[in-house]
Amino acid sequence: MGTWGPGLYANDMARDLKPMVRAIAKIPVEPARVVELACEMYPEASLDPNDEGHTTFWLVLADQLYNWRVDAREAFERAIAIVDSGVDIQLPLHQEMGPADVRKREKSLQKLREKLVQPIDGVRKTLAAPEKLTMELGDIIVFPLAKGMIVVPGKDAMGTLNPYWSRALTARFGKQEQQDWGAAVLVKCELIFGFLASYCPIILDRRLYLDEKPTREMLLAHQGWDLTMPGTCSSAHFKRLQIEKVGRIKIDPDVIEQKFPSMYGLRNAAVKDISICESLYIGRRKPHNFESIQSLSEITLS
Repeated sequence: MGTWGPGLYANDMARDLKPMVRAIAKIPVEPARVVELACEMYPEASLDPNDEGHTTFWLVLADQLYNWRVDAREAFERAIAIVDSGVDIQLPLHQEMGPADVRKREKSLQKLREKLVQPIDGVRKTLAAPEKLTMELGDIIVFPLAKGMIVVPGKDAMGTLNPYWSRALTARFGKQEQQDWGAAVLVKCELIFGFLASYCPIILDRRLYLDEKPTREMLLAHQGWDLTMPGTCSSAHFKRLQIEKVGRIKIDPDVIEQKFPSMYGLRNAAVKDISICESLYIGRRKPHNFESIQSLSEITLS
């Protein structure tokens, strides 16, 4: 589970669960179905009591469901049973902590238990309609690459503007500045569970040293496009990343399946709310099993 500590959210898995539960809690389905969706994302941790992450999964799931006003009593009861049994405290990774940290863990679990036995205050908020698709299949997009955003030291690899950049960061470090352009094409777009928008792009394998915005014709002539990871792109992130659509190509979905068999499913990105900014690094070494194409004509309908 990576790093860990005495707090309920003091390990990597717990921190990963937070955005996932936030995303699925918005889907207008029954609480039991929300729990099922969470279990589908973490089958081993949710089902196997011997899994290292089993107690973390149910404790954090219950806490987050309660926070988002999802009245999932089965999940609450599982978490309460874990607290009452002491099984979480008896885990080797917690027994290795010092006495003070063990007491902190016990205190946080008791606090969770006290919360879960209380009625939920307020009404759960769900999506009234599916999320708006900010991009569509075949869209050719360009976006600024951030000055100073070198993601691989010593390599010609750059990232997008940071969509999480705040006023406080601007006050401290100044505004984000553009240096060059990146480009991508959307090869898959889906509404996961009919509500959560998710996208998969292929990216041009080099940055464009241009003062002016790249055009559709220019990009159609470029060689070298790499499959990358799926991601989400809310209207806010679309704006903050300064993504622009410069055209569209007609894509053959069957050819996409043939050319990119290693493409990850889009559900994980949607449920964990992984921003597409994580997918748009230009020049970073891609996973060894991710495919590339030379020309966009390879995936275009004639």
